Amino acid sequence: MKIAVLSNVTVDFVTDQLKKEFEVYSPDGYDTWQMEAADPMSGLYKCSPEAVFIILYADKFEEGFQTEELAAIRMDSWLCSVKQLSEALRPVPVFLSSLDMDRICCAPASSICGCDALAADWERQASAGGAYILPVKEAVRNIGREQFYSRKMWYMGNSPYSLKGAKAVAELIRQCCGYLSKPRKKCLVVDLDNTLWGGVIGEEGVNSIELSAHKEGARYYDAQKCLKRMKENGVMLAIASKNNLEDVKPVFHHPYMLLQEDDFVSLKVNWEAKAKNVRDMADELNIGLDAFVFFDDNPAEREQMKSMCPDVSVVDFPKDTSMLPFVIEDIYETYFKALYVTDEDREKTESYRQSQKRKELQSRSSSAQDYLRNLQIIADIHRMRSDELARVVQLAGKTNQFNTTTIRYSEKEILELSQGNDSDVITAYMEDRFGKEGLTAAMVVRYNGERASIDSFLMSCRVMGRKFEHAIMDAFLSWLKTSRPQVKYIYAEYIKTAKNKPVENLYDSFGFSCERQTGKPQEAGYRKYYGMQVEQWPSANAFAEKFASVPYKKITGIGEQEC
Repeated sequence: MKIAVLSNVTVDFVTDQLKKEFEVYSPDGYDTWQMEAADPMSGLYKCSPEAVFIILYADKFEEGFQTEELAAIRMDSWLCSVKQLSEALRPVPVFLSSLDMDRICCAPASSICGCDALAADWERQASAGGAYILPVKEAVRNIGREQFYSRKMWYMGNSPYSLKGAKAVAELIRQCCGYLSKPRKKCLVVDLDNTLWGGVIGEEGVNSIELSAHKEGARYYDAQKCLKRMKENGVMLAIASKNNLEDVKPVFHHPYMLLQEDDFVSLKVNWEAKAKNVRDMADELNIGLDAFVFFDDNPAEREQMKSMCPDVSVVDFPKDTSMLPFVIEDIYETYFKALYVTDEDREKTESYRQSQKRKELQSRSSSAQDYLRNLQIIADIHRMRSDELARVVQLAGKTNQFNTTTIRYSEKEILELSQGNDSDVITAYMEDRFGKEGLTAAMVVRYNGERASIDSFLMSCRVMGRKFEHAIMDAFLSWLKTSRPQVKYIYAEYIKTAKNKPVENLYDSFGFSCERQTGKPQEAGYRKYYGMQVEQWPSANAFAEKFASVPYKKITGIGEQEC
């Protein structure tokens, strides 16, 4: 990954920590970062970084920070450069350090509050200007100012950080790069007894468990606060507990039981092996075992999970339960934290609960066609809008099962593809009688004269089985005939991975011809190349007949306005 590290001080100690893992650009000269940001021909822009990190240091002895008024002027100048850089590089993410502002030199006590207010306002303005905050100030607070900084190194080489401080800043940069590049987990499975509360509910009863807002029980209450916050940020929560359900149910009426049943996508409260319960959850939620994190106070359960479900990430439980909220917070940082949270993320738990209602409807339906008709599905298919960028990048980054090529795209790539004259990004929304599924599918298409090539076709696993892919393909090709009449041929490709078997014959089902194949069908990397003349795509009536009708209540196609 290629990153740029800019600063108003010497940060060689920081960049040295990163060069084994990243291709790092750092400009020559001292405090030249604003000139780099202002010059479109500078090395910063030429290196085409995938992320930019700006590490700024406010020295209380420097002339620009001798008073609050001077500090405000200096910070405004910095923020202007940050905004300029963010706009010029968009959608490349720009991370700006929070400011650890020491008290202004030889100032009255009242200035301390002013200094804190300036630092807080700095973060608000930076975020509004399009930058993400790199929490350097928090790292200083955790480590301690005396250990984080080196006065000797500052006066010897204008490098304010000690080796410990430099390592901490480098680790923050690594974490942010991880948010951009690493696939995030989807579901946290937790135990109940001695995890969400203290004690064993089956033995002690609901009135005797440890769970309160003060003293011993507060550690569990605070842990639930963290879990609740995780759920609100798109993490699915599930329960795997060896208990009787009738013993557990009353706890949800406990005055300090913050988490309720509808906060969980699955409750496996039984005496089955927890590894089996997690496998069942994977089937029910239609996600892989590698999307789960398991958290349980019992070491035997943890070891069994590692043995029986090696793809599941298992987290050690703290020996000191006063650390419980902090361990859960660390679980979020390590496995689930993303650069941004979309509306689809926030509604994920409700979405999966709606899927349970769909399964109930399916079990009562006389046929697959009857089930789809009773869902009363509405599809909205269109060219990507600018406010959909984050969701499309997220979908492309984590979709594995319904993904024809499993190409991972950066924000910059998707933005360029959506705005280019020789490419399109098609997005698709779905909703039905049970609720909105949101933006759940995308198609990347490139054009070259008479040829159109589907670079990638992907769809969230939670909407598979509803013929949504057929509606998308029909809407796209019907639109293509009128919007780009010069395109005569449509091509597509399937690249086999360990997880995308559901789309192995997708293009065959659309009527495309498989023109050639490479590799061995049973091995990853096997490819099938497809083609079709655009004019061969059936009319709306023929399409409905060929696919036994896609029983959607309404399809708002590309270029159409929803009624």
